[in-house]
Amino acid sequence: QEEKAYDFRFNNIAPNPVSGSAEVTFTLDRPATVALEVYDMVGNNLGVVFGQPLQQGLHGVTVDASAFASGTYNLALVVDGVRTTKQFVVVR
Repeated sequence: QEEKAYDFRFNNIAPNPVSGSAEVTFTLDRPATVALEVYDMVGNNLGVVFGQPLQQGLHGVTVDASAFASGTYNLALVVDGVRTTKQFVVVR
């Protein structure tokens, strides 16, 4: 399968599993508008936890997961409309 080339990399969510806050890191190869969205496992959008234009480079965003029930979630990184996701687990 051919790998897609994007102008960004979704690096990490740490710690994972998370009980309070997690640091999400990503790298932009050029300035872009970025959003982080949380989805439950059936695809319901639980909200945008971050959204703004950023310069190129390495970025870290703290995501507060304390309001989420225990379970598995998808975190979508959306860069200029291109979406990629990673799973994270909330434990109590």
